[in-house]
Amino acid sequence: MKISNKPFAASVPGRSLMECRMSYVFKGLKPYDHQMKTIKFYLANKRCYNLSDLGTGKTAPSIWLADILLKAGHIKKVLVICPLSIMDTVWRNEILQLIPEAKVSIVHGTRDKRIERLAEDSSFFLTNTDAPRSYLNELLAAKFDLVIIDEVDSFGNATSQRSKACQIITSQAKSVIGLTGTPTADSPVTAFGICKVVNPDGLPCRHLTKWKSLTMYEIAQHIWIPSDNCERIVHEAMQPAIRFKLEMCGDIPDMVNKYVEFRMNPVQEKMHKQMKKEQLIELQDSEIIASNAAVKFSKLLQISGGCVYDSDGNTIVTSIKDRTDYIVHTQKQAGQVIVFVQFTHIIKEILKNIPRAKAIYGDVSPKARALTINEFKDGKFDILIAQPRVAAHGLNLQFCNHIIFWGPILGNSYYRQAIGRIRRSGQKRVQVVINMVSSIEERKIYAKLETKEVSSRFLLGLYEDIKNER
Repeated sequence: MKISNKPFAASVPGRSLMECRMSYVFKGLKPYDHQMKTIKFYLANKRCYNLSDLGTGKTAPSIWLADILLKAGHIKKVLVICPLSIMDTVWRNEILQLIPEAKVSIVHGTRDKRIERLAEDSSFFLTNTDAPRSYLNELLAAKFDLVIIDEVDSFGNATSQRSKACQIITSQAKSVIGLTGTPTADSPVTAFGICKVVNPDGLPCRHLTKWKSLTMYEIAQHIWIPSDNCERIVHEAMQPAIRFKLEMCGDIPDMVNKYVEFRMNPVQEKMHKQMKKEQLIELQDSEIIASNAAVKFSKLLQISGGCVYDSDGNTIVTSIKDRTDYIVHTQKQAGQVIVFVQFTHIIKEILKNIPRAKAIYGDVSPKARALTINEFKDGKFDILIAQPRVAAHGLNLQFCNHIIFWGPILGNSYYRQAIGRIRRSGQKRVQVVINMVSSIEERKIYAKLETKEVSSRFLLGLYEDIKNER
């Protein structure tokens, strides 16, 4: 089915959008120049992408666009699909800040509760990224005109049930906007899934197998790397698109990225050496392959971080006090500090050592996470411990300028997104990113994170480096 991408003003009768836009009042919150350009771009393209850098303020123009279209009578209902962690803390709060009179419904919870919320007399409906798969028929029955998808790369796996359901929903909408600063963070394959959801007519082929052959090539069994022309193909497929780099969006102070070394204690060092020895044997026996390299390597990172599970699932703490002391010292010097920690069991041990800190991670409910974030914004506590997969997306924390990584994250997109919580429009101070490190492997991963994705192939290469050390 060919999807219309004509400007709203050219395809919908009634009050002209130009007239509406000229009379639109931004409630005293004047958009930045790049945000005004984004709104005009949205008005000219019904299905499009905003691929601007992290921290450039992609949320606000989407909300203003929706309000303009609602007031002009061109649409009646807006669906925002976003990560659960930012549904309330970011989207609901920002909609009500920009449009105080807006009616917003959060569609989440039991099936009966979702149906009840979808029936409410609201203009904005917010739901999480798993919603299309979980209650597709109810969302289709609600008949949304405009669909805004934040972190649209969450639908990058085109063959997943989540993505297929979202494709059905967006195919019924008048307009679709996909927001992401990392469209190909994992691989060029992600871009195919994004296009299928937002604007499938832009794709040069219909099937994933063909797309993969166009954008990647296989260098060994199950190991694929991007082809030389993949950037051009992805760029041409993901159109129309708008993108602003962070440095184009106002004077944001510089960022300082530094490493702080923590020596392993004898017990920790012994465990680290033993784990490397065992994993080299597994590598030789082909038990470590591309598909499980990250899982295996995470054990080494846990040991380096001073806290690891034993074979019975018990937590062994070898050395974290020097790190927690450093966090407290940094907070006293800098004010509020955000500490990103990948592993839940390490987060729990940190909280035992720093009782005044609070944390958001997978075991914490969305409601409790939102409360914790709001308390941090209000200055009620000064050390926030956060799991990247829960807190790396969408949060506006530019009032803070210090981030500490307990250890490297096995994912470039999470690392960049985490830094993007403080490095964004409105930041007035120099940002300081502190990378804690205890091993040469951690240093190599950090170095990779600053430039490219930490791939399975890269981790297998680290095992080869370990082998050469012997």
